[in-house]
Amino acid sequence: MVVATVAWPPVAAATAARPHASFSPIGSAKLRAVSGVTPGGTWSWQNPSPNGNALNTISCPTTQVCYAAGDDGPILATTDGGAHWSRQQTETGVFSLSCGDASFCVAVAAGATLITTSNAGATWTSGPTGFGDLYGVSCMPGTHSCLGVGYGGTIAELTGPSVGQRSSGTLHTLIGVSCSVGCVAVGYSGTVLYSSDANATSWTQLPTVTSALLLTVSCGATYCVAGGTGGTGGMGGDIGTGTGGAGGITGAGGDVTGGAGNGTTVGAAGSAGAAPTS
Repeated sequence: MVVATVAWPPVAAATAARPHASFSPIGSAKLRAVSGVTPGGTWSWQNPSPNGNALNTISCPTTQVCYAAGDDGPILATTDGGAHWSRQQTETGVFSLSCGDASFCVAVAAGATLITTSNAGATWTSGPTGFGDLYGVSCMPGTHSCLGVGYGGTIAELTGPSVGQRSSGTLHTLIGVSCSVGCVAVGYSGTVLYSSDANATSWTQLPTVTSALLLTVSCGATYCVAGGTGGTGGMGGDIGTGTGGAGGITGAGGDVTGGAGNGTTVGAAGSAGAAPTS
């Protein structure tokens, strides 16, 4: 719901009589409302605050600091855990944003655009990615090394000590990426790639357990969850080495428990979930 404010009380405005016009309470009320707006008055956005633009991505490098962005801008920031949000620089068509720490963030946007800040969003710098269209980005926690993924299986380090393209081993377009102790990238046709080395230079394609278009992935210290649309849905499972825990895939909006992962896959296939109820 959009709420706007105008100057009040209204300034009376004289209207000429309309001979032979039938009286309409609704029309009369509309006329009074329009004529009551003070010329030169201003309208301001009230709810939701600070604006109602669609958001595509959010990154929280600390429990209190988060940045969010989307199709129409501006980039939004909070320093109190989301109680209050402030508008920062206007950047449009932002697909993905990730922060290495509270001051350093990287975003990828439409038109093969790379957007960065190194001063907590006081200024954002835009330029070409240098690697074509990218749809996902993830920064190594606590560092300024950030990876982007995108069209035709592109994986590239966008910022940090080893900027350059990596060999992904796939031509499937990648949409999401998440880095913790390692990195996982996901994309079309259920593609899941995993890199365990510190610089994410070597990537392994994991066994396909879904035909879904995977749009996003999020990894903690030992576990990742991916989600998308179509096919058999999303999936989750252990990453890293050692004994895997419970992995699985979901059906259309359902929840399932899959088989045990082996520590190097993203979990074995589970049974199909139930259809969503709403």
